[in-house]
Amino acid sequence: YLKEHKYIGIVGPKILDSKGVIQKSNICMHTGLREKYLVRTRLNFIFRKTHSDYFGLNRDYNKEFIVYAVLGCCFMMSRECALEVTPLDENTFLYEEELILGIHMKEKGYKTVYYPESTIIHLHNQSTNHVRAFSFTCNINSEIYYCKKYLNASIPKILPLYTYRVILYLIRCLKYSDFRKNLKYFINTTIKALLKKY
Repeated sequence: YLKEHKYIGIVGPKILDSKGVIQKSNICMHTGLREKYLVRTRLNFIFRKTHSDYFGLNRDYNKEFIVYAVLGCCFMMSRECALEVTPLDENTFLYEEELILGIHMKEKGYKTVYYPESTIIHLHNQSTNHVRAFSFTCNINSEIYYCKKYLNASIPKILPLYTYRVILYLIRCLKYSDFRKNLKYFINTTIKALLKKY
């Protein structure tokens, strides 16, 4: 597919879970602060259309279509595109990589396509279930970095989102011992990320 479509830099497959259900989670638009608040929080229950448009839930996942970014669990990139968009940003250990890559793809004029003729099975969260608190912390640190570095967001603009994430972490502390054990690490690293200048 990449050889036949030179303007396409990345293709992502149809993703199935262990039960064979299609995972509808392509990112179909740029992720700004608006999307962070309306789609990536529980406000998505209110802003259902924005949520649906963002993940392409209203699209036919048995047909190919252009997206802003595909999930990082599996995709293929052309060599030409890789030379243009690399080196990748190494300031995110887990999460937000797709959003950053989407920005670089747009800057370089490449398109990303969801291509359902290729199919994978994704055992979602299997690699992070045993390190839930760590992966959650990485997620928040990467989110803060993305907002500050790529959205030029100030601390006051990020603070409500950060507060929401802290509340989610504290709720998980009630259920999971690893969240309780890593609370200090979470607070220290995320506050450091929040105050750091990029």
